[in-house]
Amino acid sequence: MLAATKRSASDPGPALVMLFAVTLGLVLRLTPGLLDPGIQFQSDGAFHARMVRTVLEKGALPARDTLSNAPEGRDVGALLPPGLYHAAAAFHRMLPWGDVTGESGRRALEVSLMVFVALAGALVAVPAWFATRAISGDVRGAACAALAIAVLPAHLHRTFGYWLRYDALGTLLIVTHLAFLLRALRHHRGVFDSLGAALALAAALAVWRVALVIPALEAAFVLGRVAWRGAEREVRDAFLPTALVAILSCFALRYLAVMRYALSLPSLLVVAAALATLAPRLRPGRARAAWRLTAVVGLVALAWLGTLLGGTPSPYASILRLLAARASGARFAVDPITSLMLNVEELFALPPLYLFAPQQLFAAGVWFAAAPLVLLWGRGRAGIARAAPASALLAFFALALTALTLLFYRDKVLLAPVVAIVLGWVWATLLRVPAANASGAAARRGGAKRTGGGTNLALRLAFVACLSATAVAGGMLALSRRSRLDPDLDAGLRYLREHTPAGARVASLWEYGYDIESTADRATLVDGLLESPLNQRRILELDAAFMAPGPDSLAHLCRRRGAGWVLVPPADLLYTVARLTNEKLAADLLRGDPPEGEDLNRALVRLMLPEAAAPPFEPMFASGAWRVYRVSGGAPSKP
Repeated sequence: MLAATKRSASDPGPALVMLFAVTLGLVLRLTPGLLDPGIQFQSDGAFHARMVRTVLEKGALPARDTLSNAPEGRDVGALLPPGLYHAAAAFHRMLPWGDVTGESGRRALEVSLMVFVALAGALVAVPAWFATRAISGDVRGAACAALAIAVLPAHLHRTFGYWLRYDALGTLLIVTHLAFLLRALRHHRGVFDSLGAALALAAALAVWRVALVIPALEAAFVLGRVAWRGAEREVRDAFLPTALVAILSCFALRYLAVMRYALSLPSLLVVAAALATLAPRLRPGRARAAWRLTAVVGLVALAWLGTLLGGTPSPYASILRLLAARASGARFAVDPITSLMLNVEELFALPPLYLFAPQQLFAAGVWFAAAPLVLLWGRGRAGIARAAPASALLAFFALALTALTLLFYRDKVLLAPVVAIVLGWVWATLLRVPAANASGAAARRGGAKRTGGGTNLALRLAFVACLSATAVAGGMLALSRRSRLDPDLDAGLRYLREHTPAGARVASLWEYGYDIESTADRATLVDGLLESPLNQRRILELDAAFMAPGPDSLAHLCRRRGAGWVLVPPADLLYTVARLTNEKLAADLLRGDPPEGEDLNRALVRLMLPEAAAPPFEPMFASGAWRVYRVSGGAPSKP
């Protein structure tokens, strides 16, 4: 046995498989950029690239970002976690090319950022490996998980190099946290894994707001586990460092401190879960299940009461309103901000069957759905029970993240690594069944049922076929992705950059604010940071002016905010404004009816019409259906 252990420790196979998985994932995520050297960051990606450039030039985020929400500007650090910008800047500094000034420097930074995002997405294979190794105890299952996450379309779709957002790095840190936590629960490794889980969570919270859902989910799991089984020592030892870090992060991270997250219900539930694990009376065998349940309900009630007394608004209030509107089928009869969020693509709901679409889990999703049956068939109840509470935590995460993905499809990037871990566990189970059934005694020890070798061979072949088909879908997705601004929009942005003064301010729809700030290098009244209450109010204010009768209200707003220029999009984008301000026109547009009557006199409609006169707005440039207007009395054109 000792010799076998030494051979296993020195076996280069696992390292080679991980290296291959990371390399494959990196190549796939860089494929769109390799096929299109002129690929561009758009929207959110353009904003994040600008923030990274600011960190490289000044060493920190700006105290006030003067290009957004002009004329006041925006305190970005009070609204967003800064970790992505500092990590990307540090990565760029490690590379051999020079500064970020000039066009060559700008392009060098874009290449660095694409590699950074793609590498972060590909490296998820490493924690997926270790998490699967912890839960299954099998190197072959771990290898399957690493290869699966490299090609799963649901993860690929939001971690391509041009997708400069929080998803890739945030998911990497969250899955690292999960891997450490599963190791701590499965093997009782004590301080090392528990602290690793806590530090990975702290880093995730510093990178991605979505990571806030993780301590809340874990608190729910711990409270449920205590009510069911009691305060188990392994759960307490694994969870307490994470809970402590989550609580401290509420004060250490500025964006959480500003929103007073420490007094929110999710944060207080983490405190309640920590107290439940520490209570001697709640340990297994100390109290009846009914008493444990009563104690847990009491702790949850105290957390809720603390939220009421603290007077802290729920950090998920807008999401809860969105869910209520979606459940009721409301399209227009909601508050304007909820209506806006209903139209944001990444907040769309995902129909259950769409989980098996080529851009999601595809054929691998079938095995994810069938995993409980396969594990019971191959390992039996006793075999699964031996992995508890780690297996219980993994099952809870799988169910919770599936639900979140069905509610908001952007969460598929978090679901995909959990799917890969489950797939690795399933593959390890399929490989172990014959060995476990070699004799009746072995079957009894493993808790597995005796089964025919032919059935297991068929299942293995079907599993390989489904994973291969999913890999092909991932490859085809990589080959199909492109990221280029609309040529006419790009021409309008170039005009603004080259023919307006450096301090010019531009009014346009919020969807194009980030591109104006980054590509045109001009200040905007509104942009895509929907987390900002000021930005929300400005969007409603500007959209109301766009839809006001005649151009006077829009002109007054532009002059009051110092905006001397207006970028007008094509007419097919009129609906996104109308749904916030004019339910009748929005309903007409949804039916395909063009504006008529008094709607033709609305400011934005008049500016969208070719050859239409709308003083004091002077047409200065047009490319396709995109137009640039100058506000009379505003800033002069650049000579």
